[in-house]
Amino acid sequence: DEEGLSLEALGAHVNPLQPDSSSHGLNSDTLNALLEFLVAQRSAEPRMPARVVIWSGTLSGRQSTPHPGNQNPGALAELVSWTRTWIPLLESADAQLLFKPHHAHVLFDADVMESFLEKIESAQIGLALDPCALLMPRNFHEREALLEKMLKRIGEHVRLVHLRDARIKQFAIELCGPGQGQMGYAGLLRQLRKYAPDAPLLIDGVESEQMLKRAREYVELQSKL
Repeated sequence: DEEGLSLEALGAHVNPLQPDSSSHGLNSDTLNALLEFLVAQRSAEPRMPARVVIWSGTLSGRQSTPHPGNQNPGALAELVSWTRTWIPLLESADAQLLFKPHHAHVLFDADVMESFLEKIESAQIGLALDPCALLMPRNFHEREALLEKMLKRIGEHVRLVHLRDARIKQFAIELCGPGQGQMGYAGLLRQLRKYAPDAPLLIDGVESEQMLKRAREYVELQSKL
């Protein structure tokens, strides 16, 4: 369009550990219908988005609330099993299912992400990285080193990046648009160019067209530093 924007992904946000529930977004039936729609549409419209973003799985009833079971080996095994069932349909749709890691979900750090991707071994499965979703008050002070270390290990599997910002407020993390928080954006963008150079960047955390414009200008400026 006139802004030079394109549709890079569809957000379905199914919870793989509660696939019949729509409490976090859509359920498995709706995901199935979406992928079947993509199968039908891709031949007629090759530019249809081939990326579908979902959660990385949680046993909690609330998206950001931790659950002790999320870090058990059984939760990872369940995520792997559920994911494998979708690969044939993803291949038919020429689509990618991108899991969005979160500090309170199954895919909460680089070790688990690597293990998950190694078990799946499919080009149809990747990650939609939201760096700020992996931060907590206790690791916020080491955010730059943490994200660089993570990108070194899983960068090749990152197919989409959410660009938000974060700051500490009253001992909690507050999310906001790029340039409104304490993330080192110049360094983050350098790491993304190095380890995930082909991943589209999606500006997130803004609530108006004016905020989006300011955030886009900020990201463009920081990318030159």
